[in-house]
Order: sequence, then structure tokens, then C-alpha cells
Amino acid sequence: MKFALVLVILLGLAANIATANLMITEIYPNPAIAENGGEAVEIYNPGSTQYVVGNLVIETKNSAADATLPTGTIIPSKSFFLITDLNWIQKKDNTSWPNADYEESMTLGNIDDFVALLENGTALDTVGW
Repeated sequence: MKFALVLVILLGLAANIATANLMITEIYPNPAIAENGGEAVEIYNPGSTQYVVGNLVIETKNSAADATLPTGTIIPSKSFFLITDLNWIQKKDNTSWPNADYEESMTLGNIDDFVALLENGTALDTVGW
């Protein structure tokens, strides 16, 4: 009986992962070199299919729409997507870091702030610091 219960729980977890929303995996709010241009938010698609973006917004304490991904942007299955401040390629603190998938002016606070990932007004994930 215990085996059946464990199997049901594992199958339920697998189903949740397969249909999971995007999630925030990394935030870089306090660049060492340049405050303007060096900030980033990384999101991950844990799902088993690509994620086609609707109205996806990065909300912060300073702005209800700090960054807005274009409708139709595709985030492949099991892939990361890097949203950065403008001029990331020149202003990132480490040149070995990946290039941005999408750039837009961002205003991440260094302390007492949050990032919420919203789609059509619904929170998919939120991280505070």
C-alpha cells in the first residue's frame, strides 16, 4: 500500500512539473561595475513543452511593468531565458556571463525590493530581498 501511495505522489509531482509555470531562477540587482545596464533576471521553463509568452511582465517595487516581453516570445522547454538591463553586453560584471535573450531598461532596487513575474496580471513567481 505504501508503494502505491508513493507512486501516486510521484506521478502527481511529475504532472505538476510538466505543466509548471515559468519561474525566477536568478536575480542580479546590484552590479559591481555599472548600476545602469548591469542588472538581470533569469527565468526558467521547467515544462515539457515550449512556453509561448502572452503578456509577460517583470514587476518590481519601483515599477508595475519594469520589463515587458513581446507577445509571442518563445521560451523552449527546460530552458533558461535571460532578461537584462539595456547595454548588458557592455556592462555585465563578467564577460563570461551569457548574453541577454531580451534587453529593456530595468530598475531593480539593491535592498528591500522584489521581482514578480506576471502574465496577464497573474503572478507566476515572486522573489523578494
